[in-house]
Amino acid sequence: MRPLVWVYRSTLQKSGLFMRGYQLSEMARRHIGGQVEIAYVDETGAATVRDSVIYATRSFLADATIEELQSLRDAGNVICADYLDHPIRQHLNVVIDAYIASSINQAQWYKTQLPHKAVHYIPHHADRDIGNAPASLPECRIAYFGELENALHRELLVKDVVFVRTRLVDRSWLADLQFYNVHYSVRDWRYPSPVREASAFKPFTKGFTAAACNANIIVPADESDASYILGLDYPYLLPDTSIETVRRMIDYVKESFGGPDWRRGLDIMAEARHVSSPEFITSKLLEMVNAYA
Repeated sequence: MRPLVWVYRSTLQKSGLFMRGYQLSEMARRHIGGQVEIAYVDETGAATVRDSVIYATRSFLADATIEELQSLRDAGNVICADYLDHPIRQHLNVVIDAYIASSINQAQWYKTQLPHKAVHYIPHHADRDIGNAPASLPECRIAYFGELENALHRELLVKDVVFVRTRLVDRSWLADLQFYNVHYSVRDWRYPSPVREASAFKPFTKGFTAAACNANIIVPADESDASYILGLDYPYLLPDTSIETVRRMIDYVKESFGGPDWRRGLDIMAEARHVSSPEFITSKLLEMVNAYA
């Protein structure tokens, strides 16, 4: 079996690389390292890689050249590109063997727009430093975790939702997860982002984060893979993102706390936790490697 080698760009250390690069490769090492050799190298180390499946991270692809990728292929490597939530670089298609999708929407787009390329769906995961949070809380407590600029209606919801900024370097926000049992996940699409381009898709990371915390989530039906992962019958799925609809949903979450819909929501989130679990994700990585045996 070919080794599986993550390649990143040493000059681009962003949060996407930390989770989809370092954390994911370590997850693979722990769960399937006995079946396939795992490595994590920068662009310099990649020059010595031979006859492997290359997991090309977003950071590596950001300024990769055709010549750089072709040299990896000439060494017998298979190039699998994970743009994560950034648009593809069309001119690199000729030297990419397969695309890695972190969401179902992204996988479907790849299969439709790039029908001659292999596509591998590798779900995103929740931050591996999250513990089993929260403990049983006596009331409904709602928080948003992420970049504050991305939170829609932030100024209007300060009495109902606690807004917690997450950072890559400062990991103290992880300790706050235990105090909240509902995650607010309503994106402000006015905030500039490369994900607004046609070939870019956001993974369901906030949903998987809430699932890892045994929490429910308030999320629009059209947000990332929410309708696929949670199903249209999930009780806290928003039909639109108007402030009126959001406020009604917040009131309903509080009203239904501990009741049948609350428990049904947690059961659905448990399924989301399975789809984003290390066992499930690494099984998909193993399938990808086996495709090039």
